[in-house]
Parts: sequence; structure tokens; C-alpha cells
Amino acid sequence: MVTANGYDDEIAVLFGRGDGTFLDARLFATGVAPSAVAVADINRDGYADVVTANADSNDVSVFLGRGHRTFAPARPFPVGTGPIAVAVADVNRDGVPDLATANADSHDVTVLLGRGDGTFASPLAIPVTSPRALALADLNKDGRIDLAVATADLNQVTVAWGRGDGTFPVMAAFPTGTEPVSLAVADVNRDRRPDLISANHASDDVSVLLGLEDGGFTTGGTFAVGSAPSAVAVADLNRDGRIDLVTADTESGTLSVLFGHGDGTFADAQHGAAGEIPVALAVADFDGDRRVDIAAAGSSSVSVLFGTRTGTFADVRRFAVGSYPSCLVLADLDRDGRLDVATANSDSGDVTVVLGRGDGSFDAPQSFPIGSGQGSIAMADLDGDGSIDLVSADSAGDGVWVLSGHGDGTFSAPRPFVVDGGPHAVAIADLNADRRPDLITTNFYGDAASILFGDGDGTFSPFQSVELDRSPHSIAVADFNRDGRPDLATANLNAGNVTVLLQASDGTFETAQRLAVGNRPVAIAAEDLNGDGQPDLAVANCGSESVSILLGRGAGKLAVTQAIPVGLQPDSIAIADLNADRHPDLVIGDFATSDVWVLLGHGDGTFERAQTFLTGGSSPSCISVADLNGDGRPDLVTANYYSANISVLLGGSR
Repeated sequence: MVTANGYDDEIAVLFGRGDGTFLDARLFATGVAPSAVAVADINRDGYADVVTANADSNDVSVFLGRGHRTFAPARPFPVGTGPIAVAVADVNRDGVPDLATANADSHDVTVLLGRGDGTFASPLAIPVTSPRALALADLNKDGRIDLAVATADLNQVTVAWGRGDGTFPVMAAFPTGTEPVSLAVADVNRDRRPDLISANHASDDVSVLLGLEDGGFTTGGTFAVGSAPSAVAVADLNRDGRIDLVTADTESGTLSVLFGHGDGTFADAQHGAAGEIPVALAVADFDGDRRVDIAAAGSSSVSVLFGTRTGTFADVRRFAVGSYPSCLVLADLDRDGRLDVATANSDSGDVTVVLGRGDGSFDAPQSFPIGSGQGSIAMADLDGDGSIDLVSADSAGDGVWVLSGHGDGTFSAPRPFVVDGGPHAVAIADLNADRRPDLITTNFYGDAASILFGDGDGTFSPFQSVELDRSPHSIAVADFNRDGRPDLATANLNAGNVTVLLQASDGTFETAQRLAVGNRPVAIAAEDLNGDGQPDLAVANCGSESVSILLGRGAGKLAVTQAIPVGLQPDSIAIADLNADRHPDLVIGDFATSDVWVLLGHGDGTFERAQTFLTGGSSPSCISVADLNGDGRPDLVTANYYSANISVLLGGSR
């Protein structure tokens, strides 16, 4: 995958692993303000080359591939003024790829005839008013490449038929919607003639121009998409033999998918979240499953949506909560049989409750003020009244807040309980087997855990401190040595390790192991990942872009078995069986890309290659799994830190 980074005067090349993931981006300097990119074997040496159109230096940069994921330094070739699109084809039938650019400021198209060695002849200019996009294809089936140009100010597509010698003397114009800015070619009505599709930025639609036998076009209709589409791509997304459309909608921040009927018409658009505001698109099978995937480029990242058997993509819904939600829990808070969501919001200093409707949607949020700096939230029936209560860790106030539930989705005024040194995470478990829930916090600044034994009425005894390593960030509770007593494991951010604490018969905890994992471990979860009856751990390392797997060896001992590369900043983790194969799978929230990564488990402690799904929010800080709409399939919920909302990704069958 190649992206043009206009503000940095460079391209980013991401070499694929064949499983839907990519190696780290390699950067190559271009001309000034690269605005479009194309890939082809320009010099016919068997290696892919890259061409960029550079809007402010009025040239194209040609990177000749050398193999082994390297390129020769860019060579510039002058074109018109303000080139914003580039296409590659053999326009003079000499067997050598040629280039064409759409030049917005000089109102023309430049044709560069290739010499076969990576260089080009002097540019040829074809006057065209306000060109914004172009395509090269044999539109009239005469064996010669023709030119189609989206002319934004005239609300039309200009077609110039090629003579096969690099010239295009005959032109005609065909009307579109308002301000066409992107163009694609495909046979959408299955008559074996190329058709044209334009994305119309100002009219929020796509225009379909159906090809005629003489190479002309007739209007096939317009079809509504999201707001301000900036790009259109074509592919058979659901493998029914019919061409479908995808648009990147910049103002609504969505992708629109229109399934084709095979006659030149399309079903109503389905809209999905696109991560960052999408400005460019590509369609391909990135993960080798023979289904078309979509790559959407935003201002600083690329998101990939993996296709399903039906051609659909992750169904994402978003619901507002408080400011900077840092953690969430799922529970039936109002005892109506439907799952609800509670979030701890670090900036607004409150807990937000959204009551579920049982179909994956939620009522308007309710806010319950507590202290500032809320970092984590947990839930249980703390006072034995049959209603779910909430506990939130207040890292700024060195305490936890307990909100007693009334069973109707409302809560009593919060009560504080003191702990030590900036509690970041909180967990609930019956540590001393008295059938009363106890609290455990990891205290980021105190390098310790605080344990508060419950009295059974929603109150707690003064905390007891357990020493940990530097900057404990999150906690997992499991019986690691299978002695019937809950044990603890913490991910210690600045120590780069995991501490395993085994509970002794007298209720105290002793450090059994310190296990080095990746850089800056931030989240931890416990589950039997390999089916041997021993609790295992999965740890998200935000500083090394990985997940560490620690398998239990018995007697409370664990061993790090692998580190799996995941995303750019894995910040949260959950474990659940997502595909009903009875094997635990991993779900990771990526704080940097705002995606969710899913790693399907094999049942032996290893995992398939990661798949990514868009959250539609900004910077997921917490993730949870449950069946929210009652269809028997696990759904995902993320708390999105910077967009102050939660995202619901409804589960489906790929």
C-alpha cells in the first residue's frame, strides 16, 4: 500500500504481510505536496514502481522499484500547473507505460510518453477546464486507450478518444452531479461496455454514465451517498457477479457502500464509520481470504475494513457519554434483561450510564458526578440487595467511589473510600471467601495495590497495601495456582513487566514472578488460552505495538511464549470467543489509529493474523464484549477517549 502525504512531501509505503497487516511504513521524499499516487512497472523490469503527482512543484516523481522493498531516489518530470491526479496506461501502443496528470491550475491534462527505461518524452498538453480526476481506459473498445476527465467546475465528465499514438483529438462532455472530483471505470450493467462513475462532492451523490456502442455515454442515474464524497472505487464486494460502489465521504466521515443490481442501478447506500476523515480509497484483498477489503486513507493513517461473506463491513454505532471516557463496564443496571453501559469519564469527573434497548442501541445518557480523574470502573452487587453497584477509581483523589444501584438504572450519591497513590484500575473479587465482594486497585504513583475487604453492605474496611513494581496500570484476577484462592497479576507500565502475586492461606499476597513483556504494558486480561485448565495472560504493550502471551505452567508459574505485533498503540484488551469455535479470541483497542484488532485463537495459545475494524470514535481507551442485541453473537463496545462516546460494533459472520 502506498499513500501520498501532502503536508510532509513524501510517500509512505506499507508492505503487506498477506494477512491484512503491514510492515512499518517506509518514507520516501517526493516533490512538493504530493496529491495522488499510482503504481505500475514503468521500466518493465518486473518490479513495481511508484509515481506521484506533486501539486506545488508542478511535476511527477517517479520511484523505480529495486526489489527487496527498496526504491531508487525519485526522479522529477515536469507537467502542468497544480497536478492533482495521475494515471498510467500505454496510450501509444508501444508496449511501454505512459503517464497522464490532471492539472487543476493550468486547466489541462499532461501526457508523458514513456521510453521504457523509467524516463519520459517531453510533455504534451491537452486543454481541459478544471480537471480534478482522470481515468485511462479503452472506452469504445477499438483497442486504443481513451481519456476521461472529471471537470469539477462544469459538472461534467469530458471524454477524449485516443488515436493510439498518444493524442486525443476528439472530445465530448457528459453531465454529472455537482462538482465531480473522482472517477472510476467499470461495466456496471453487464453489457460488456465500460461505464463511468463520478463522485460528486457538492451534490453528495455519484453519477453513473452508461457506455454506448459508439463509445459515448448516456445518463444512468445519480445515487445518494454520504456528505461530500471525495473518492469512489468499484469492486464486486459481495461476490454476486455485480459491480458495487464505495465512496469516501469527507464531511460525514463515513464510507458509503452501494450494492449493484447488475443493470446499472444500485441499492440505497449503507454508511459505515471510516476512522479518520476519509479522503482516498483503495479496494483489494489484503488478507488473502478472496474477499474484497477496503482501505481508507485519512489525514494521518490508513484504516482497512475487511470484507465479509455478504460484502458488508463492521456495523458501528456511536453513543455520547461524558468527556474523556477512560473505561467502561457492561451490566444489566435496571434489571430489564438488557445490557447497559457505564463509563468512567476522566475529564468531566463523572460516571455516565446509558441504558440498553436490547437491540444494540441505547437511551440518552445519564450522568452521576463523582471526583475528578476517573480512570477505571467495575461493577458488582456490593451490598447484597440484588442490584448492580458501580465502583470508580479516582486517580486524582487517591480513592475509589462507590455508587449503590437502585435497580432502575439510577444510583445513590457516591461514597468515597481512601486508597493509596493514584489508583488507576479497580477490580472486584471475593478474596477472603466470606461471600462479600472486595476491591483491589492498582496505584500508579504508589507502585502498590490497595485491597479493601468488603463488609457486605457496600462499605469497606481500610485498605491494605501490597507492594508492586513501577507504575502498575491494570490488574487481572485469577486462581493461577489452582488452590481455590484468587491471585493477582498486574501490568506495570514503566517497569515493562507483569507481576504475579499468589495469595497465601492467611489472605496475604506474595510476589511469585516478575515477567518481562513488551515496552509499556498497559492492559492485562486472564483466561485459559490453550485449554489446559491453567489461567493464562494476554498483555497489551502500547510502547512496542504488541500483545504478549503468557501461558500458565502450573503451580502459579507463567512463561512468556510469544509477542504478537498489533497496531500502533494497543491500549486495551478483552478476551472472548468471537466466532463460536470454543477457543478464546483477543480483542485489542488501538489508541493511536482508533481501530479494534481481532486475533482469532486456535485454542493452543496461538492466534490467527490480526483483523482490524473501525470504531468510528477517536482513541479507544477501553473495550468490552457481550451480546447487546440478543442475536447470540458477541458484540464489541469501546470507550472512545477523545470523541467522548462509545462505539458499538455488532457481531456478524464473516
